[in-house]
Amino acid sequence: MARQVLADQILGATVESQFDKGGDEFVPEGRLNAIIVTKAIEEELETSVNEPEFWEVVGFIHDQAPRLFAIAVCAVITGAELYQAMKLFMRNEFCDDNLPIKQWDPQEVHEFSTMSPKLWPRARIRAFYTNQWLLLAPVFRVATESPGENEHDFQYYFERSHPLPFTERFTEGSDSGSFGQVFKYKVHPDHLIDPENPDREGERYVAVKGIIVANEVDPAKIASDWGREASNLQKMNSLRQPNIVRFITAFQVRRVEKNQADHYLMFEWADGGNLRNLWRTLPLDHLTPMMVKDAVKQILGLATALSEAHYALDPLVFRHGDLKPENILWFKPMEGDTNTIGTLKIADWGLAKQHILETQLRGVGTSNPSGTKRYAPPEEVEEGLWAATLRPPGADKPTKKRSRLYDVWAMGCITLEFIVWLRYGPDGLWAFNRQILGPGGVEYPAPFYTTKVTQNGKKIAEVHETVIRWMDHMSKDPAFAPGETALGDILELVRERLLVVELPTTLGTSYGPSSFAASGSQPSSRGGSRSREITPLQTPDLTAVNNIDPEVPDIPDANTADIPILISSPDDNETPAPPMPPTTPKALPERGRAPVPGRRESLTQPKTPPIPTAVSEYGQVPSRGKGRALSCHFKDLMEHIVTDNDTDEYWLSWEPNLGLGPEYPETTGEVGGDANVNSDRTPRQHVNANPVTEKNDAASQPTVGGLHVPAKAGVPQTVVHEAHEVHPNLGPSHEYVSGQPDQHNTVRSAHKSPKPGSERKTVLTTIRVAVKDEWESLVDNKFASSLFATMKSSKIALPESQLSSNLCEECKDLRKRIWIMGFNKTYHTDQLRQRAETKICDLCGLLWKACERHRFTEQARVLFERHESSLKINGVGQRALSIFRSPELELRIGNTIQIGFPKLSKVASKTHFQVIKQWITNCNENHGAFGCLPTPDHPSSPASAAKQLPTRVIEVGHPGDSRLYLRETASGGVAQGEWLALSHQWGPGPHFSTTRKTLFAHLEGIDFDALPATFRDAVTVTRALGYPYLWIDSLCIIQGDDGDFHQEAKRMEQVYSGACCVLAISRTAGHTAGFLTPRKDTDYVTLQNGRQAPFYVCEAIDDFDSHVLKSDLSKRGWVLQEHALARRTVFYTDHQTYWECGEGIRSHSELAALLGDPNFPHRMLNASRGGKITLFQDLYKRYSSLGLRNEFDRPTAIDGLQHRILTALGLKGGFGALDGGTENKGLLRRSLLWVGAENQELNRIKFAVDRKISVVPSWSWMAYTGTIDYISPPFNGVDWEELQSPWSGYGKGDEGIRTEVQGGNIALVAEAREYDPGKGSTDDSLLAFDKPNGLSSPKTLCVILGRQKGVASDHQRHYLLFIEAAGRDRNGKELYERVGVGYLPGRCVEGGSFGRVTIH
Repeated sequence: MARQVLADQILGATVESQFDKGGDEFVPEGRLNAIIVTKAIEEELETSVNEPEFWEVVGFIHDQAPRLFAIAVCAVITGAELYQAMKLFMRNEFCDDNLPIKQWDPQEVHEFSTMSPKLWPRARIRAFYTNQWLLLAPVFRVATESPGENEHDFQYYFERSHPLPFTERFTEGSDSGSFGQVFKYKVHPDHLIDPENPDREGERYVAVKGIIVANEVDPAKIASDWGREASNLQKMNSLRQPNIVRFITAFQVRRVEKNQADHYLMFEWADGGNLRNLWRTLPLDHLTPMMVKDAVKQILGLATALSEAHYALDPLVFRHGDLKPENILWFKPMEGDTNTIGTLKIADWGLAKQHILETQLRGVGTSNPSGTKRYAPPEEVEEGLWAATLRPPGADKPTKKRSRLYDVWAMGCITLEFIVWLRYGPDGLWAFNRQILGPGGVEYPAPFYTTKVTQNGKKIAEVHETVIRWMDHMSKDPAFAPGETALGDILELVRERLLVVELPTTLGTSYGPSSFAASGSQPSSRGGSRSREITPLQTPDLTAVNNIDPEVPDIPDANTADIPILISSPDDNETPAPPMPPTTPKALPERGRAPVPGRRESLTQPKTPPIPTAVSEYGQVPSRGKGRALSCHFKDLMEHIVTDNDTDEYWLSWEPNLGLGPEYPETTGEVGGDANVNSDRTPRQHVNANPVTEKNDAASQPTVGGLHVPAKAGVPQTVVHEAHEVHPNLGPSHEYVSGQPDQHNTVRSAHKSPKPGSERKTVLTTIRVAVKDEWESLVDNKFASSLFATMKSSKIALPESQLSSNLCEECKDLRKRIWIMGFNKTYHTDQLRQRAETKICDLCGLLWKACERHRFTEQARVLFERHESSLKINGVGQRALSIFRSPELELRIGNTIQIGFPKLSKVASKTHFQVIKQWITNCNENHGAFGCLPTPDHPSSPASAAKQLPTRVIEVGHPGDSRLYLRETASGGVAQGEWLALSHQWGPGPHFSTTRKTLFAHLEGIDFDALPATFRDAVTVTRALGYPYLWIDSLCIIQGDDGDFHQEAKRMEQVYSGACCVLAISRTAGHTAGFLTPRKDTDYVTLQNGRQAPFYVCEAIDDFDSHVLKSDLSKRGWVLQEHALARRTVFYTDHQTYWECGEGIRSHSELAALLGDPNFPHRMLNASRGGKITLFQDLYKRYSSLGLRNEFDRPTAIDGLQHRILTALGLKGGFGALDGGTENKGLLRRSLLWVGAENQELNRIKFAVDRKISVVPSWSWMAYTGTIDYISPPFNGVDWEELQSPWSGYGKGDEGIRTEVQGGNIALVAEAREYDPGKGSTDDSLLAFDKPNGLSSPKTLCVILGRQKGVASDHQRHYLLFIEAAGRDRNGKELYERVGVGYLPGRCVEGGSFGRVTIH
């Protein structure tokens, strides 16, 4: 029958999808169109031909609902019922665009049932749902244009059941890594539309990159990054550059888990793999002039593509940030193509940084991940993890930035490799790469530059000596004669304009020749300016890290360092190393031959007469030596090479495979390398893998002389094998760490012999590395939905907002398109300001205020980008505005947009307290794994399930009660219960407190109205949250000289750690201020699209770092301990209320994460040995900077934290020192290497004999006022000396001496020596005395704490504790005290031993 024939035709046309695991079937688009024609529709509905709407229904099916019709047929709907179903679809305007339908849900009325319950019973809906997927294979469209009104232009969203039209998957040529997987697929030709190639026929192959993420990664962030990457790739397509890989589309497939999806990107397939594959596999045996020219044309094509990305997308500009051969794909020449090489295309633009700032270097840090170290320029990476900084001309502050010149350096590296390959073949290129070694003999991927320290103490960056040596050698090869050969002109372009350390004054912006002249650079004797000085950065906090080595800190994201980079000039005091000319198997003639007729002169070093200066659309192109070239000038100069000469001799002047690259005797030594590394190696074998690191035994790396920088002892060395990548890594680059710098958190160099009485400011430069204090706000709609549902069921009023009706056309466009993945919108600054000031547009007013707050008012244009649930300006990492949606607003990207209020609820309202209750309930029910609740098995928790009440608590009663009571838990019979604790500033007196005189009265009851405002508010919160008890220090500890502070201070750990929650008052100072007062209003705009539920664009007020960590409260010494010991905290600030628990506020700063650890210091336990050292040092540095009302409380106010650290780590110690015994000598010695922070006075504290801690040794920073810092010797780089500590001799089970001891032996015993600082220099010495006249004391001695490894004794750095005599004990034995610390070379401490001394 007709119906059966039609169903059989549809089912018989199915093709199996091979996507992912395969197995799904689909009907190709072309086959469906051929089957569902008008005649077939008429025949299937012939029983209803006499119906009045018959022909209208047939037309509807043909034009708008062929899939609906085919699905219904396959679901066995026949005859009149089929006609009725299609007629109802037509009347309800339900067509193919409304597919797929939802699954049957017994809790809801299905949309089909609303049309006709009788026609659509449950079984039929299920059959329709199942069969629909056969007809829903998508048709992909190449993303060639900017997204318009339809957000599906180049991004697709699929259910797991969607069959995708990939008919074959290939395992060969695919790639995988931590970022995900790239597979080669064949896509059905009917399901890929390419508007630029509409007539293309035949098989279509694509690369599909699947972004695979770990379970702990936030799904909303992944979705946002995927959308932003797709948006960047689409913009690259709009350039229509033949040398940029073509992006096809992006799609996501929903997982079985609700609100989670897998994300994919689709590209054209590169059949040759990448550029490194070309270098390895393309034969050069029969090299021809045409092949060389074709190769050079591809370099020009890459330069053109880069220039277009940098300058053509006005007002947007892009920099790639990770150019390398693996990200340049090779498309082999097609049949009939005259191009002998094929086409090279730049890939991996998804990570490209988009911005709108046409400035020099932006004043804020880049948010783009670092690219591959191998091709990073000197201004980006220094010595492995150390990031260089520079000060833009005229800037007040140094900045760590990446401009578009980052890409130019990378292209210089790649271009040099390209011409090495053309001349010397793959073996020559391998030898070239093999010899570029980093510090300590670390091999590939060492960068193309090195750093070293001059005799005057300046650190310089310059082009790697190996690279210079190769270029010098190549310049003597006739094949590289400038002006006579293409390779010679390219070599000169590379050395004079690309691999140049000095940057032009305008950096990445386009400019004319005046800008080059303004830079004032002078070419070196070997070519371009290869080094320059960079102004040091302001001092940050923590050392950089490498978490491979067991003693190297594992704090992530070391961000900045002060590394001055010197401009080399003839006036430098340093003596250059003698040249080491390469040896070759065959002598090559020197340069300087007479010009050959018909050949032009050098491109960058014109002879007489000089060639005309090239002119481009970007201005006059400088020909040589005035700073690194821009990409637009790189392109123009390459065009000059390609078009100026077309003789065969210009393109090929050598016999292929005869000339070899320079070979070095393995004993000569390389700059920053090890002469004997790989001396017995044969050419490496290429493997099908991404580069991998191998840890070598550092001790086996020998030290050589010459220009070699010694390997850092104990630092893991890295060997990275070249990857045989048949297809590119289309995902984020892997980072390969080559070692840790031999630097310190703080390095001060004193003059040799300071005059008596000279100030401590004689110490000089500070060098540190900072870990970013960057807070990440995560979308949590599960909690938000629960909160809204609870409030609705409890009939608690939600904050109301008014819809904004005043919108300009620009902002209406924003409102309409804001949910597009990767959304961004540009505003002209003047127009934005005008509309804001005249109040024409509400949203413009909000946007302009954001520009003012973040200082973006001077740019001609500003770019607003949506990053998940926020708007950022001009690509800056900090959020400028927040976006919230109402719970009723359903979006495809809903899991990336936070459900929330348009404005904050009134403080102390029912809504406010309900939010806090929900925080606590959510934590109680879901955060067991985070340690937010006290448990008896935790070493710091009391045995009785952490419910034991403190000595005294306040029984708050119920809301409205007029009195509350102080309870003594031991005598009052109340032993257990739940309490809140208050963390606050006391402020100026008089203070409301419990004394011996008021104790009885407070036990009898306290009038609520008699309490100061801050205490009243704390009671109000405690009552509203339903807790019976509150702990306030001034009321629960008896104050005064006859009080019990000494006893209760020991119990602070139990009070704050055992509290159900801590109320931290960061907004006001003093007892009388209160904190439940109105907060600062926030600006917001309510927007709505059509009949959809509203959403809100609001002023971004999330700033935990400023509002909490840098608040006045957090500047108090006692509060650091309270914060760290608390398991859960509610912070009241002037802007909003914050919640912190083990899962709550997430930070990229390890110290902040440590302080927020509910089981402090559990997170420290997971750190490496070096990580533990860095964390405890940073904790003490921070504490030492905080204020205390009584200076003598300095050791007491942190004793609870210190005890917790010692217990958790199984260590002895006290007084700010950790003792690891003989197993970890460095721990105690590093603890002693503290110094006063810069510009800090260190004054000795006088401790009263009746205090809990009455004696503090001189070698402890707790004995002094002022902020401290640490000298930090390189991890695993020091041999530590013997030292007897106060804890020596205690067994493993003995506690030893803690800080609170009032007597006993708290002395160090060590061998003392005389020393002579005059034998040192400012380059290798540091003398940091606690008092300005420390060196002038005639009795000053030193104790050697440690000696640098692997260095000759005269130059070996000795880390020292300086001491002087301070009296005698009762037996007449001389006693010593600390007066400072530092380091000196071995020649300064060659004097004889003074014997063992006791240091108190």
